[in-house]
Amino acid sequence: MPAALKLRELQTLVDIAREKSLIVVTPSGDVGTDKLAAMTAAFQTERIEKEVESKKAAKFAINEATIKEAAAHEAPSKGQ
Repeated sequence: MPAALKLRELQTLVDIAREKSLIVVTPSGDVGTDKLAAMTAAFQTERIEKEVESKKAAKFAINEATIKEAAAHEAPSKGQ
């Protein structure tokens, strides 16, 4: 079974277990858990990187707006 399909199956089982407050036991044979772990880690890393970039962009936008606001307040006082 391809790793992505197995990962989706396990995610579905987790969702069902969480919804019904159950513990799901699956066979531990060669299911490619090493590949699943690597994929999960990669997805988490990608999600974290996107969050960091989003926070940086928001912070930059706030800083830029603050600078423009300060400049707008200074401009009239220089002309007087």
